[in-house]
Amino acid sequence: MPTDCLVKYNKLYLYCNVDNYLIVANPRAGRRNSNPAIKKIRSFFDRKGLQYELQLTTKARNAKIVVEEHFTPYFTHVIMAGGDGTINEGLNGLPDFDRPFGVIPCGSGNDFAKYIDIGHHLEDHLETVISNQILEVDVGLCNDRRFVNGVGLGFDGQIVYNMENSNTWIHGHAAYYYHVIRILGSYKERRLRLVIDGKQYVEDILILIMGNGSTFGGGFKLAPQADITDGLLSICIVRKVAPLMRFFYINRMKSGTHATVPGVEFMKAREVYIEEADIMGQIDGELTDPLPLHLRMAKEKLKVLACGVTMP
Repeated sequence: MPTDCLVKYNKLYLYCNVDNYLIVANPRAGRRNSNPAIKKIRSFFDRKGLQYELQLTTKARNAKIVVEEHFTPYFTHVIMAGGDGTINEGLNGLPDFDRPFGVIPCGSGNDFAKYIDIGHHLEDHLETVISNQILEVDVGLCNDRRFVNGVGLGFDGQIVYNMENSNTWIHGHAAYYYHVIRILGSYKERRLRLVIDGKQYVEDILILIMGNGSTFGGGFKLAPQADITDGLLSICIVRKVAPLMRFFYINRMKSGTHATVPGVEFMKAREVYIEEADIMGQIDGELTDPLPLHLRMAKEKLKVLACGVTMP
């Protein structure tokens, strides 16, 4: 429904009497053809008689640039159609968090979308992004880069690196499992020096998760204690695990029942510093900047178009 509103832009307030959607879609989300979903998105907005502009990303990792170039103060909503990486890029292209932010998951993992209630099918997602139902969620900062789901170092980051540099024909969830099984037994822990809320740690790390959301890798519930509204980072440290035992524990990592696995520790924190180290990392499913890293929560909340929270 069109709504009368005052839209804030660069400290100015502009009057809008109709909803106007900027939709940015990634036609290659999840390394697959998302054009059928994009056609349905366009048809839905046309059928509803809604005012919108649909922009497509033209290459990998340019959703941020698309948002920066096409966003104007007259858009009342910003909608991202793609995977976790596309959502992250769009979030980082916004000048502020004043607009409602919608998610239409079309990627291979869609971890952030699993946490919020936007329905289970494309038609549900579309109805949700025009519903004007708002869920205010935390936004994390990793150095100067925003994130909504989380940051993973060690084995988790290595999997993302291997996937990005692989020419295999396997895509989606199958690709993630393929790379997990390939290196699960051979991956060596990395030593990290980190400071968590002022306390220093020196750890041999298999996996370090610093989450806003709870799931990673398309469904591994590595941070089951996560709450995207509590203003805190949810941390999961997985220390040394014998190579054969990793295969035994993998289902527990997927279901989020790994609290009693030896070497696993959960905690909450406001701030984390990680010193420079030879270790791979991912942020919302994309490779991080090189270490060192400084993680904390942004002061402002993101207004996500959702009916509520589905997890934990």
